[in-house]
Amino acid sequence: MANNSNTYEYSEIAQPGIIRLILLEPSKDLGAGLSCSLIHTSLEECENDLVEHFVALSYVWGDSSQKGSISINGKTLAITASLALALRHVRDPKRVLRIWADGICINQMSIHDRNTQVSIMGTIYATAQHTIIFLGPSNSKYDLFLRPSLSSIGPDKTDTEALEKISDEVLEYPWFTRVWILQELVLSPDPRVQIGRVCVRWNVFSKHIIIAGKESTSTNRKNLEDMCRIRSEYQAQIHLGTRPDASITMLDVLRARRGLGATDPKDMVYAHIGLAEFQVRSDIIVDYSKSKAQVYEEIARYIYKNTCGFTILILVENLNLQSRSGLPTWVPDWSVKPDPAQANWLRHIKPDENPRGNPPAIGSTELPGVLVIAGNHSGTVRYILSTELLPSYQECSRSEQKAIWDWMFDPQDRELIHFLIAYYGFHYQHFRETWHDELMEPSKKQEKDRMKTYLESKPERISELFGSLLPAPQKMLEDKSANPIVLLGIVAEHISYIIFDVLRRSSAGTKISFVLDFTSVYVYMCCLPVQARVGDIISMFTLLPMTPLERSYNVFLAA
Repeated sequence: MANNSNTYEYSEIAQPGIIRLILLEPSKDLGAGLSCSLIHTSLEECENDLVEHFVALSYVWGDSSQKGSISINGKTLAITASLALALRHVRDPKRVLRIWADGICINQMSIHDRNTQVSIMGTIYATAQHTIIFLGPSNSKYDLFLRPSLSSIGPDKTDTEALEKISDEVLEYPWFTRVWILQELVLSPDPRVQIGRVCVRWNVFSKHIIIAGKESTSTNRKNLEDMCRIRSEYQAQIHLGTRPDASITMLDVLRARRGLGATDPKDMVYAHIGLAEFQVRSDIIVDYSKSKAQVYEEIARYIYKNTCGFTILILVENLNLQSRSGLPTWVPDWSVKPDPAQANWLRHIKPDENPRGNPPAIGSTELPGVLVIAGNHSGTVRYILSTELLPSYQECSRSEQKAIWDWMFDPQDRELIHFLIAYYGFHYQHFRETWHDELMEPSKKQEKDRMKTYLESKPERISELFGSLLPAPQKMLEDKSANPIVLLGIVAEHISYIIFDVLRRSSAGTKISFVLDFTSVYVYMCCLPVQARVGDIISMFTLLPMTPLERSYNVFLAA
């Protein structure tokens, strides 16, 4: 049906490698309406054209409800107000400007057009002669950062402090926190930053910002430094004539950019494909008809297989698993920032560089939400010992541990002390040898003698405690000829270790759970994530230095 309105209608792009370019009409008047024509051309033609180059625009979409418009061949196209503002500032006062901007050059109402054009956006920015990074309208306070040098900055401390404050304010522009801008910055051969109508090369701009705020430790500054580092590594490889697949991986980019702003969470993956290794660009196909869960699972499978193997589990955010928008428990949600405690811990984690040494995925990898792994069933979680039930650090001291001894006879949870006795009783032979060896050390013999004297003064309490054990652990202790005094001494020593060493080293806001699994074969204890619960399956895998859990056929989390 023909459209009789004045609304612009896109013509379809039928061939691969074809893009649309805006021919933006000139104007000296900042408030004048926007007018252009839209042409189709190939990226190959643009790259080989020695005369008519084009400029790419990098900007923030902003509030999509705030609208502007542009006239294309006499027809009106609604665009975001932020794009209209950017085009008014970058257009030339005298000459037609050949420019590419996604809000116009991609038909946003067509999923097919978005799929094909987004998949080549990396090449578009790499082909453009310049990329204009438009931050916002003119602001005289920020002109300093758009000058070619810092020669105007004096030694006055007041000036230095003011400069640092302004540099932090500049980094508050929304552009620095959007996912798409990294690819646009890194791939561009000559990016330039523009505020109002004042424009400067990226290298000069970023240098000024970093020098001015060298004492600052803000998150925004860390984000800028990551952007500069990734761009430098990528461009260095380009100038060496090699593709930077080995130096920058999709995982590197996702870890650096996770949780930043994206209108569509799928763009956390799609916005970085142009930066990633070749195999990502061939394996991950841009498809906006897929859900967020499907896209994140697809990239998680790729990372597991090709980049870091099972280590991907440590990147799963520490959130309530029921609130993860349908994501499988083994798939990281890249749209969510890790909490501060997890972020601090992850900085010290280096992903496995040999994923092929990890357990291979087996069976049908097409089963949605399921990662099938070859491994051994090691047991089922029967009891979770919450450290909140142990004596607190404040109640105890290294020199006076009577609080721990008293607690063993009157715990908040009698089942807990039963499991501790069963666990250390199962490994009694090993711990008894260590106990007797330490009796030979004068510094430790005195403390053990005090503990022994105290325990020997409680024969009725000991008899009651051991008499209330379940039949299976009672028989196990009899078979091992476990001495109750020595066994309780071993339990007390290890509770002390948990309180003084494990808990004090744990990150703020975290909770450590010790899981004891008493089966017909053996009993053992291990550290697991706070989300672990009774009934989870404990598995062991060759060459894997973790203890993964399984729940409902989904790999859960790694300790």
